[in-house]
Amino acid sequence: MGKLSVYNQVKNRRASDEKVSVVFDKANWPPLAQTNLSPVIDVEHHSMILMQLDNGVQASYQQCHYTPDSHRNYTIIGTEGRIENQGDYSTDSHQAEVHLWTNRGDQHETIRIPSTPGTHGGADPEVVADFLRFLKTGHTHGASPLDARMSVATGVMATQSLRAGSQPYDVPAVAHRGNAH
Repeated sequence: MGKLSVYNQVKNRRASDEKVSVVFDKANWPPLAQTNLSPVIDVEHHSMILMQLDNGVQASYQQCHYTPDSHRNYTIIGTEGRIENQGDYSTDSHQAEVHLWTNRGDQHETIRIPSTPGTHGGADPEVVADFLRFLKTGHTHGASPLDARMSVATGVMATQSLRAGSQPYDVPAVAHRGNAH
């Protein structure tokens, strides 16, 4: 579920043919005071998805495009503990950490993530390099092409659900093709 309920209220819009540079600007706050927005705003800017995976794992994903912070936060909770990232390299603090809890106390392990050059804290060059490696060798150090397809298909079905009044949908399976010789 989700909706477009904030940016569509902003009245200051640019001309449809005016070119602008898209950059993150901390001064561009609060959301309703923004200026020079696109003349067309038709994408939901906050949403949530609840999922039941084929293996029985339940998961949720939330996003909000008008939050005051600029980083992504992921939390994974399981029967053996919890892991959560905090911070990123797009902020002035230049700190990113992963926190790992494996007991029921305040003690936890903190893993500092080293800064690497490139966009998205150095992740973009790694993703491109892994993709090129897959094209050349058929091997990947990250997600497989099927993983990537399932991720995109999940997003597509989540958007369809959101736009259909939160009706649940199944992500369609991949049609397997036999070997063509």
